[in-house]
Amino acid sequence: VNSKQTCIPRFHALAVVGLNVDSRDAQERRMAQMNDIAEKQHFYVINLGLSFRQLSENRDIFGNFPVDGYLFHNSRLTIEHVDFFQRTGIPFVNTGRLDGAELRDLIDHDHRSGYPIALRHLRKLGHRRIAYIEYALRKEIGHYTDSVRSAYASELGELYDPELFYVRKTCSELENNYGEYVHRFYMQEALKHLFSLNEPPTAIITVGALMISC
Repeated sequence: VNSKQTCIPRFHALAVVGLNVDSRDAQERRMAQMNDIAEKQHFYVINLGLSFRQLSENRDIFGNFPVDGYLFHNSRLTIEHVDFFQRTGIPFVNTGRLDGAELRDLIDHDHRSGYPIALRHLRKLGHRRIAYIEYALRKEIGHYTDSVRSAYASELGELYDPELFYVRKTCSELENNYGEYVHRFYMQEALKHLFSLNEPPTAIITVGALMISC
């Protein structure tokens, strides 16, 4: 974490944003794990289940909660929110790289190295038609999809079929219409398309929230 930040905790509380995309049991396990770690530093963690609509309608929404800092998951952070944190000095950490928010505290996964491991495993099991299902992402985090697509193309070679790479709609635009059922709707739509192909997939790679619906 940036050593230049010298904020003195007022509440000894942190908020996590973006865990409301998994099953209730998964959320509770993650919250318990985070609080076990936080308690060692005399902090506790709360879960803010904010929708994309709530976040977009109020750019300064994170000034309303009695916490000392924020942890962002699942693409909930936007450039507009980064601007708010820069103005207020409230610290945050993002799980993922956000273009336009360089030199901010973050952790990220090496998707370009990780996805080939999964693909090689599935190929060893005999799979040749391997699909990928994920939401379309906004421009600031579009490099994630580009990395995964590059991994698919290079690892599968002539077996790579763009029709099996299902990245069509954003979670935010669908969430406004389908609410808590957004993952179920999107997965049903994706599977209907994939299994209507002349050569449907024999294996699917997707993200945690969509896997539960799958």
